This record gives sequence, C-alpha cells and structure tokens, in this order.
Amino acid sequence: MAPPPLWVIDQDLFRLIHVELSRPWLDPVAHVANMSGLGYLQGLALLVAGLRQRTGPWGERLTALALAIGCASIERDISAGLALVGVWLIVRQFQPRECWWAMGATALSGLVRLAIVPLASRERPSNFDFAQPFEPIFGRTSLPSGHATTTFAVFFMLAWLAGPRWSVVLAGLWAAAVGFSRVYGGVHYPLDIVAGVALGLITASALAALDRHLTAARDASSNEPALRNLS
Repeated sequence: MAPPPLWVIDQDLFRLIHVELSRPWLDPVAHVANMSGLGYLQGLALLVAGLRQRTGPWGERLTALALAIGCASIERDISAGLALVGVWLIVRQFQPRECWWAMGATALSGLVRLAIVPLASRERPSNFDFAQPFEPIFGRTSLPSGHATTTFAVFFMLAWLAGPRWSVVLAGLWAAAVGFSRVYGGVHYPLDIVAGVALGLITASALAALDRHLTAARDASSNEPALRNLS
C-alpha cells in the first residue's frame, strides 16, 4: 500500500533538509544545537539558573562550568559541554520561579512523549540508504521528536510565565534550532518536529494553567484575614 501523501511530502522535506541543505560549516553548529535538545542537559541548566539566588554569581558560574565538563565527559563530546553552557546562558535570563516551572515542563513532556512513541511506532528516517545520521538511531521511535518536545515545552513555559520580551525570542530561536538540527542530523522527519512542538505546547499550557490556579488560590487565602478584619 502506498504511503499517505502527507508522508511522501514529509520524506521529500527530510531529503531536502538532510541532503540538499547539508554544508560542512553547518554540521558543527547543528551538532551543538542537537546536543542542547537533550532533556537531562536542559534540566541541569535550568537547575543551575533556578538556584542562582542561593549559590551567588560565582557559585552559579562554577556550577555551570563543572556540569558542562561533566556532560562533555558523559557524552564523550565537547559539544555537550558547549550546549549546556548555551542553554544556561539563555534560561538564566528568566526568574528562578520560571526556571522551576520550565524544568517541570521538560520532565512532564518527556514522560508523555515516552508513552506516545510505542503507539506511533514510526520508523526513523535514518534507515534510508542515503541518510547519514548524527547518531546511530534506527528504531521505530521517530514520532514525536523527544528533543523538540522538551525544548519547546521549555520555550512555551517560559513564554507563558515571562510574557513578551527579548529573552523569550532568544529561547524561541533556540527551540527552532533544535528542531531543525534533528532533521538536518538525519534522525527525524519534519512532522516529528511538528508533533513535538504540539506536545510541548500542550504540556506547557497545562502547567501554566496549573500555575495560574495555584497563584489565584494563594492570593485568595492571603486575602481572607484582611476580609475578616474588615467585617
């Protein structure tokens, strides 16, 4: 049976981005962006930014440096260390409270994605003969993209909490770079990225709604003594 037309378009777009747009100078840039989409790395960067009021400026910087060295050692790739520093520099522009919620969005979206992957069971584009993937990943775990899911969950969470500002634009550019790198790197179709964006949006929106509910409840409880005194 022939694949659905949307699948054919998706495959054509994958070939365009992965093969036709491939450039030697772009490979290392895409590789660092790809590394910055790792959920655990994002969580560490958000943790450092969230604790900066307790650790102080130098404590924050030294912790970020130590974790960058650790990530580079774990992944056996200096790009992982550069990626952690890059994510940290972006998320530290936000308030610690916003970083904590973004960390929750990373974790929740990643867990939901793990539940969806077996149901979708879409084969990775890295199985094509012409593919030259960044990573040796060839299973049926393509939809949705985990990197795109967690990165866009962080972006949308920060956007909901912080509102329009330049740091949100920077976070959006980072998220877009991660999504592009997964297709450019040969391990995801464009539709996998779109699905990750949607899942990240849904997860962040749910947590933002929870934050508004908790804030309203806290404000209401703090106003009760004043109302009783007036009565």
